[in-house]
Amino acid sequence: MTFQSTLGRDYSNFGADGAFTTTNTDLGKDSFQTQLSLGYLYKLSDKFLIGMEIGKQLGQAPALQHSTTSNTTQSGDLSSEARQWKINSGWWLALKPSVKLGNDSLVFIKFSRHWNSGAFNGRKGINCTDAVNATGCDFPSFENFSASTSGTGFGTGIQTRLTDKLFVLFEVERIVYGKIARTIGTTVDDFVNTDSLKSKATRGTISLGYWF
Repeated sequence: MTFQSTLGRDYSNFGADGAFTTTNTDLGKDSFQTQLSLGYLYKLSDKFLIGMEIGKQLGQAPALQHSTTSNTTQSGDLSSEARQWKINSGWWLALKPSVKLGNDSLVFIKFSRHWNSGAFNGRKGINCTDAVNATGCDFPSFENFSASTSGTGFGTGIQTRLTDKLFVLFEVERIVYGKIARTIGTTVDDFVNTDSLKSKATRGTISLGYWF
């Protein structure tokens, strides 16, 4: 079982007739998730070990959502935009240098590489009946796209044997993902629209394990 706190920085760049504006918004979301992993411990000495791990998140992470509302100066209309990022369940590979604490416990640091995909959904229009979700709008428009990203994680934890076959593991990890982005238009046309997301996640995990 994993408690994950995700923070995303949402970028939106617009260009028209040579004029550009940029919006940076932090989007935060917390969730409980489950995961499944398989690992191997190799003994380097009586005290030191090296662990290898492959894992998969089960279920989808919560969507990061952001909405904006602004007045259109020339017409007086109220413009609304709702943006949603869905980060799918991902998987990872990790290396875990470990030190034994007596016969039943060990502490470790974790270096990992994570792979995820994400989907963007955007809705916007003017004079919406529901500005937060940008529904019921005049002149509504919709866009969506999917992309993949990878990230690097660093963490630490402790593993303790309960019986000859069962153990419990406590772990904290910080993951920084690369940017997911899509661009429409070119500077030649004096119009560029870039939708992108750069996310970070902090995970606290409690696991029950079985020795094969």
